[in-house]
Amino acid sequence: MTQRVPKIVVVGTCYVDMAVKCSQIPAPGNTLIGNGFSCNCAGGGVNQSITAVQCGCGVSLIGKIGSDCFSDMISSFLAEKNVDISFLDVADAKNTGTSMTFVNSDGENATVFSPGANSAISPEFIESIPVEQLIASCDACLIDAALPSKVISAAINMAEMRGTKSFLTIKLGSDETIRDIDDLPENYKYVDILIVEVEDYSSFDKVIASNLQLISRVGANLISQGFETVVVNTGKRGVHIFNRDGVNRVKSYELDIVDRSCSQDSFAAALAASIASGDNIERAVSFANAAFAITASRYGCQESLPTKEEIIKLLLERND
Repeated sequence: MTQRVPKIVVVGTCYVDMAVKCSQIPAPGNTLIGNGFSCNCAGGGVNQSITAVQCGCGVSLIGKIGSDCFSDMISSFLAEKNVDISFLDVADAKNTGTSMTFVNSDGENATVFSPGANSAISPEFIESIPVEQLIASCDACLIDAALPSKVISAAINMAEMRGTKSFLTIKLGSDETIRDIDDLPENYKYVDILIVEVEDYSSFDKVIASNLQLISRVGANLISQGFETVVVNTGKRGVHIFNRDGVNRVKSYELDIVDRSCSQDSFAAALAASIASGDNIERAVSFANAAFAITASRYGCQESLPTKEEIIKLLLERND
């Protein structure tokens, strides 16, 4: 018998990321000669969709692109990666989302970011009948936290109404961000799995890990607010799973971290893919944790995203 392919819908952002290497970041009014240029597809929607496909799922991306040359670049790239782009809508009056980064010889950078068509994603778009039918037909709905909160709320509501498991990632990286957890929009609590990512792993020891009880307070606080399951990914200190039964911890992998560009998107998409395949939360977190470790141990973005086979190999090596 043919094994059923899990279906995931990603509600997310699409960008073209351009970077110029130069001896120094230009001051206002200055023009410099660059010594390198790259132009790549980017955005949480792109990264999460590709990861979910490589984890063995059928994936549809809901998003917006502009009516320019970059829209063709993103559409072609996603189609080549076997992502369904039927719901990647064109916003005629907008440019495709872009970011431009200048990187100097010391590795310092400055970025200009334009959301473009991503800002045209509206709650009404998410609530349209075709999008509702798509979400209803999927096993999991993965929501990009870079979207406006009203759009995130609409996607959570739609998934809940149609009985589709929903996933959302928020970032935790400073005392200010920690306090903001008390101010999350009310209906965020209806998301099935809230993923809390530590934003700056390099400063984790200074900010959070010096007192792991803080992680427990964060998780307990979110559960008390009404969240069903909270997964806190602390990078090298492992992943903590909070629900009404208590807390579980999955240890991290001993892999060298070289580039975290897409690791958070990889974790979220692998978690959703595992749940959509029928795994329980503990097995799904182990799967996502392995995906995170592999991604962070590689340079680049989409080229760092692991396949299902690579994730399983790492799990078997550790006996998870």
